[in-house]
Amino acid sequence: MRRIRTSKLTAINLAICAFNRLFGDPKQATIIPGTYTMARNFKSETYFPGMEIDYNGMTVLMGTYIKRRKTVTGSDSDYDYAYITDGTVVITEGDEEGTFNFTVDCTTDRGHKVTGTAKNIKFNIVDVSDDKEKYVESNLDRDVQLNLDYIKKARVYFLGNQNGVNIFTVDLGSPSGKDGDEGDLLRMEFQTKPGTAYLPSGTYELMENDHLWTNLYAPYKMTRGYFDNVGGRTGTRYEHFEKGRYCVVDSFAFVYSGRVGVEQLANEEYKFTIELADGKGYQIKGEWSGPVELNYDLSTGLDKVSGDEAATVKLVGNTLLVEGAAKGERLAVYTVGGQHVLAADATQPVDVSSLHSGVYVVRTSNGVITKIVKR
Repeated sequence: MRRIRTSKLTAINLAICAFNRLFGDPKQATIIPGTYTMARNFKSETYFPGMEIDYNGMTVLMGTYIKRRKTVTGSDSDYDYAYITDGTVVITEGDEEGTFNFTVDCTTDRGHKVTGTAKNIKFNIVDVSDDKEKYVESNLDRDVQLNLDYIKKARVYFLGNQNGVNIFTVDLGSPSGKDGDEGDLLRMEFQTKPGTAYLPSGTYELMENDHLWTNLYAPYKMTRGYFDNVGGRTGTRYEHFEKGRYCVVDSFAFVYSGRVGVEQLANEEYKFTIELADGKGYQIKGEWSGPVELNYDLSTGLDKVSGDEAATVKLVGNTLLVEGAAKGERLAVYTVGGQHVLAADATQPVDVSSLHSGVYVVRTSNGVITKIVKR
């Protein structure tokens, strides 16, 4: 065991590359107390291990490392150093406001111990963030650890075939309050191969572009958050009910990046492992497992979305027609985000003049599913 101490003839520097939550306002940025452990995933309360890179022929130290001046010569090159690759760094608040205490118990890449304490340390915080503001549909100011325990079942909607893939929407929590009016809400929009009747297991990554109609649609992708045809937030998006008020949202965010692990435990029971982020970079994480309610008819064999059956639904001006509809057949019209906007008798012409321009999904009670574009 080796304890490194300072003396009048040697100077020791400890560089800690630590990660914690983001700050919406850089002026509020500060050091966050906690116990930091080594990791390479940039998660909160972790520090990045020491390493070196070659930059134009020069060796540059990065991450977390300790550096010791060997002699006092005035030359910054007269030092030795070691990379810290394991252990903990504990940060607590100091005795005075704006100061911090450090307890270091770490190990270098060669197995040497680096331990020690520092008390009431004050830092000059330098803002090197990008000052260019960009519009992001989110009012989050910190990371979100999802609380989904109140949700007894998820709801799955099939939105038809779009850009060559099947689209499924999964709601964890009901925006209309079916599961209660307090807690987190998460809508996820998944893309799968055509013909899939259930949402397949796998890891789904967010699309690399936030435009709704692009060639980036592909199986095992997720659609970013977007506004539907009536101005509501949909796609993959997060919301939170304000406590004490019925179905009033106080926090919201379009999801822009990340992934969701989907595991089909049984035909109608799933596990979702959620690692997402909004446009500011705030993390939205959590896990939920349980039964799902399928809001579509499996017996239709969802690969029938295209072809002759789908072509029986026509939009002529502001009138929706279902050619060959059976007696008693009904139809329902949804936005591409899954919002139910109209229900009618499929055997009669249906006036859709009240709907805004945009793309809609039409589903009949006999299993005809297709997409229409109202101009």
